[in-house]
Amino acid sequence: GIAPAGLTNKKMFSIEQHKKVLDSAGPGNSVGMSIKGIGKDETVSPGDIIYIEKEGECLPVKSFTAMVVVQEHPGVLKPGYCPLIFSRTAKIACKMTKILWKMGKKTGGQKVDNPPELSQFESAEVEFEPTQPLFLEPFEKCAALGRIAVMDSNRLKMLGKVTSTVSAS
Repeated sequence: GIAPAGLTNKKMFSIEQHKKVLDSAGPGNSVGMSIKGIGKDETVSPGDIIYIEKEGECLPVKSFTAMVVVQEHPGVLKPGYCPLIFSRTAKIACKMTKILWKMGKKTGGQKVDNPPELSQFESAEVEFEPTQPLFLEPFEKCAALGRIAVMDSNRLKMLGKVTSTVSAS
């Protein structure tokens, strides 16, 4: 199947990566494919996720939690902040809904639960809600779909890895 396009029952004939033919592609690999059975009104876009239908449907996340490190930000980041999240070829605006904990120089290296804001160079676990379909997996399950970069105004704000996801059903 192909998500979020919702295409099912398609046959894949060849897989290529950098002009080399591959026998298979792993999770998170960026590849080109020859797929039979796609109609003129059906489209596959860069960033779409292809999955094996027998193993279950691939669903977008409703929300996700990530361990992040704030890289470059002059002020503070609070819940409600809505930056762009990059994961592989996906680029989706996501709203930061909650800061679960943070740790940094200001906290003396101790975890502070439910802080009101984040500052530069602090580590934290935060919760995000995507504004459009986004496909992520926890880093332990799939490293390629578990890494994120958080950007705002063409500047890197945070780097992180996904710790948990809640699928949209």
